[in-house]
Amino acid sequence: MREGVLTNTWLNPTFATTLLSAACIFLLFRWILTRFRNFPPGPVGLPIVGYLPFLGKKAFLDFIELSKKYGNVFSLRLGSQNVVVLCDFLAVKEAMNKDAFLDRPPDIQIQGPSENISVVSVNGNWWKEQRRFSVHILRNLGYGKTKMEDHIK
Repeated sequence: MREGVLTNTWLNPTFATTLLSAACIFLLFRWILTRFRNFPPGPVGLPIVGYLPFLGKKAFLDFIELSKKYGNVFSLRLGSQNVVVLCDFLAVKEAMNKDAFLDRPPDIQIQGPSENISVVSVNGNWWKEQRRFSVHILRNLGYGKTKMEDHIK
């Protein structure tokens, strides 16, 4: 055996570089495939900050431009959160008629101790019951009726 020649392939620098590059490419493809699994189509952002650097001060204008390319319902990543954007009245109306959209996303800033229940931190069935009760009381008081309009005038 000659001296100076590495006989162990794991210690060969070109092999280690190739292996590291293949692992990075594999992780990148895996990230891309899992990102698009259950979401509508949309732009691909950067790995950590998502699409935030590409949005201007008036993000709603950027969303309108993106809706021309990806359709009225598209997804993107803002920071570490996946976001689905609805840019059409009919899409918003259809989404709000489904029970899946009644829940609020978990937000640590809003949630307090479990013994303190407030309307701000409520979710699920309890939220539905409170909303139904509130709308019922407001309608009894004249909300949405033209009779109250005459009294107000």
